[in-house]
Amino acid sequence: MENYALFNRMVFEEVWTYQYLYRDQAEYGRASPELEDRVHQIYEMTTSMVIRFFRHMIEAGHLGMPEDELAPIADNIWMVIRYWPSFLRETRRIVKLDKAALNAGIRHHFALFETHLTKEARNYFDRNAYA
Repeated sequence: MENYALFNRMVFEEVWTYQYLYRDQAEYGRASPELEDRVHQIYEMTTSMVIRFFRHMIEAGHLGMPEDELAPIADNIWMVIRYWPSFLRETRRIVKLDKAALNAGIRHHFALFETHLTKEARNYFDRNAYA
């Protein structure tokens, strides 16, 4: 759980820092297939890591979720992380990542699967997953 909390925060921060790469992928993909391929590889790697983290949490008894739900929840997590900067910019005019914006994104991310976490795991993430 500790590693997942750290991983999640780092991914949020990276996507925020390089949001122009993720946001404008369709545009630059026409001009730079190599860059588009690299962003796609990042997505694949991140999604795979989320699934592995979840499998470990299931094995450790912290998460109760069927195997066939792992890939869709990993996609949903990636969508929250990927679109969080755009959502804040477009709906709240927030253009700088601060602690509140980061924590709000992390909160939305956990809302996707917190009902599958044990009470102890939810408490752990409540205490340790935020900046």
